[in-house]
Amino acid sequence: MIIKIVDAPIVAGGKAMMLCADNGEVLGKQVLCDLHQTTEGAELTVRFIVDGEELRFD
Repeated sequence: MIIKIVDAPIVAGGKAMMLCADNGEVLGKQVLCDLHQTTEGAELTVRFIVDGEELRFD
């Protein structure tokens, strides 16, 4: 997986981080991608909406 900075007009500044598959395609249903710097390095939190169709528990 990779993290990309993409155009996001609804976000202040017009850019957002998105978690992507290795082929560069954005993983759907993301609602948050938050980066924190810690003494150990970078920590990334990603939240998804589980809608039961596009993203579901198996």
